[in-house]
Amino acid sequence: MPCHDAGPSREETERSRRDHQTMTRLACDRCREIEARGGTVPEWAQEWWTNHKRKDAERLERDLRAQREAKIRAHAIAKLTPEEREELGV
Repeated sequence: MPCHDAGPSREETERSRRDHQTMTRLACDRCREIEARGGTVPEWAQEWWTNHKRKDAERLERDLRAQREAKIRAHAIAKLTPEEREELGV
């Protein structure tokens, strides 16, 4: 009895994921370059590009929020005494 379901192997899945990430980066770079030069992204790519820019903006906002929260947390923890830190487990 086979020990797999004939689906893609873990290596194939990982390679496919990396290929997808690479192609996404290339497409993003090209679309940014087109816009930076004052051009218009081709109509067939506009929906993807609009969605990609929205997701990038959301990710950037999440990252900035996380950085701000980490800075506030570190500042607050620095005000605690060693005993308070130990009591809180930080």
